[in-house]
Amino acid sequence: MSSMLSPPDDLGGSGASQQQDPVRAWLQQRISDAAPAAPGGNEDGDPESPPEPGVEMSQFDTPEEFNANVQRMRDAEAASGVLSRDAILPLSLKPVYPMIRQRLQTMFNLDQVAMAHVDELAEASSLQEMNLINGAALFKIEQSIRETESLAARRKEWVFTEALKEQASMVARVALLSDSIEAYRGSNFEDIIFLPMDEDQPNVKIVKKHIGTALTLFRSTIKTKLSACLDRNNKASENIADVCAAICSPVNVQPTLAMLIRFAFIRWHARQYKDHEYVSGAGFWPKVDHTLRTWAVTFKTKLELDRAFTELYNEDKQKFDGPEKSSVHVQAPHQIPEWVAQIHNAVKAVHNTVSLDDDPAAYQGRKRKRADEPSD
Repeated sequence: MSSMLSPPDDLGGSGASQQQDPVRAWLQQRISDAAPAAPGGNEDGDPESPPEPGVEMSQFDTPEEFNANVQRMRDAEAASGVLSRDAILPLSLKPVYPMIRQRLQTMFNLDQVAMAHVDELAEASSLQEMNLINGAALFKIEQSIRETESLAARRKEWVFTEALKEQASMVARVALLSDSIEAYRGSNFEDIIFLPMDEDQPNVKIVKKHIGTALTLFRSTIKTKLSACLDRNNKASENIADVCAAICSPVNVQPTLAMLIRFAFIRWHARQYKDHEYVSGAGFWPKVDHTLRTWAVTFKTKLELDRAFTELYNEDKQKFDGPEKSSVHVQAPHQIPEWVAQIHNAVKAVHNTVSLDDDPAAYQGRKRKRADEPSD
């Protein structure tokens, strides 16, 4: 038998008895021993006294055992200073508590957090402590209601105005002009453009949906203008600088050499796969992203990767002319506005999750579109 569970020799005032609740110590001893108490009753043979207020008889107690417990509790109260009218036997120390606990959890479908509060309440050794725990629980409910109402009010006040929509669209279009993009249909593109606060999740969905639509529309614009060279009836200039300027004009951004090189890379795909049923249509941007992923793995240094892009750019200039034969001003890197540079720097974090084994060019005919696949 563990000495820790032994009741104190003197319940009347030693330092050790003040550090440990004597009632709980004795009850733990009684439960572990499961030993019957000595027969009780008064000297006149009268019936046993009624239970003390705040003390309940367990189904495992005999009347004699219960009265002995009450007397011990009185002695413990005198030693600890607890008023007898407020003191109760902690339910958690009674053998019946595990069954009661399980029944409550099943009846009310309580989770672990709620059950922790139930256990805390069962540990209470006075009515004042129980009332305080119940009061704290009510205050928590009231706090949650206030926070919910405050959040609902903020959401109701927030409006996705036309000005905000245009700003979000502008940022999305500028992002697609970056030469640092590793995937034009990266799964986290919207998150990079718009980093939300957790409390605004309903509003976040609205904004991210708008950004996703803006990305889709501008990707389509880029593809259309770069593919115009394939149309024999096309009257617009095919010079890569002129095409780039036409793409950039809606967002008031000047073309840079890096943009021309990246657009020449994209136009190469339009020319290379113009007769491919899938890549020339819905599979165009998946193929562009697949090439970007392949090159990132194939070329081990930035110098090798830049050389690959430059070769396609030089080929494009030979076929369609370059900025030397255009009136378009190509902006130097140090002239790029800071806000544009910040957006282009942010899109470096866009993830390219394309599988190298899933080459869109390997599909003959139209590939079946996945349900989770974003549209062009």
